[in-house]
Amino acid sequence: MGFDVRYNGDPVLKVKPRYTIATAVTYGMRHPDLVAPFEEHCTRLDAGYTLPEWQALPPDDRAREVALRRLRGQISMLQNAEQQDHVKRKTRKR
Repeated sequence: MGFDVRYNGDPVLKVKPRYTIATAVTYGMRHPDLVAPFEEHCTRLDAGYTLPEWQALPPDDRAREVALRRLRGQISMLQNAEQQDHVKRKTRKR
């Protein structure tokens, strides 16, 4: 099951948010097609799974949880950009 989440018709994960803050934070990747252990662990914690519960999940279910977390983060950044634009428009009208 894939998620067809779009922003102005484009896949939401392909959209670059207008306002982002660059950081120097990185975490190692063993392979570009794999999820970093740090991201997987954060996903597991956010989803409320214990380690044994997480390990018992089929790989597709774990991947779905990671995808949901990424989507939520991206949607949040896009919503924040919309809010900033709204505030700027309101401020200009004064």
